[in-house]
Amino acid sequence: MSNLSCNEVVQQLPALIAGDLDRGAILEIEEHTQICWACFHDLQESHGLEATLASLWTYHSGDQCAPMPAAHGYLNGAGARLTASITRALDRIACYAPVPTGLGTLHLVATDDGLARVFFPGAEEPDVEDWCCRNDLVPLYDEDEIEPYASQLQCYLAGERTTFDLPIDFRSVTPFMADVLEALRGIPYGVLRNYREIASQIGNPNAQRAVGNAVKRNPVPIVVPCHRVIKTDGTIGGYAGGPEIKEHLLKLEGALLAR
Repeated sequence: MSNLSCNEVVQQLPALIAGDLDRGAILEIEEHTQICWACFHDLQESHGLEATLASLWTYHSGDQCAPMPAAHGYLNGAGARLTASITRALDRIACYAPVPTGLGTLHLVATDDGLARVFFPGAEEPDVEDWCCRNDLVPLYDEDEIEPYASQLQCYLAGERTTFDLPIDFRSVTPFMADVLEALRGIPYGVLRNYREIASQIGNPNAQRAVGNAVKRNPVPIVVPCHRVIKTDGTIGGYAGGPEIKEHLLKLEGALLAR
């Protein structure tokens, strides 16, 4: 069984296309893609790119393979297919990196559309890669891409900022969840809301239980402040990161003292 991670497979795909890998490395990639749908899809995309690149330079005339004439209309078609393939591949890349904070080490995942996932302390690299694969994303370790998100999170947890100015990628959630999470983003720093209030805000006052489930599955906690939502009876309620982290965040914002 292959010991390659998804990240290692993605990094080796260009060398595979170029024919620079030995037989052992190729077999490891093949073994990995037999059990990982996302990497299998990437492998197919890579082979498609390889074929499209070849078509940029050659075309078939009967049984002959000749250089592509510069004015041949097929060139534009191949270029369009190449651009489309590259765009699809780039849209599925998810950069990730660990971020040290006062809460412990968080793992952040971001795409070109924004922050897609925040993992609480205790998560490891395989957890990140597994989440990416389940959401049809290709994980790529990249601290530089994560730095803008990490910087704002670290400043917030240090008490140096009260809002986030970050794009969020909600591709992994349902439309109902997206409505709930957008409502959570509107809760001001240090202010508490309950599930009933959020349900009413999204125009579905009888959906308190569904709202609670959506809040519990928030993929980007802290930045989308689900910690500011408490139970209708005024108790603090549950939290994916644990009650200690929720209490810490509310104390940081002064919300527990104000309630």
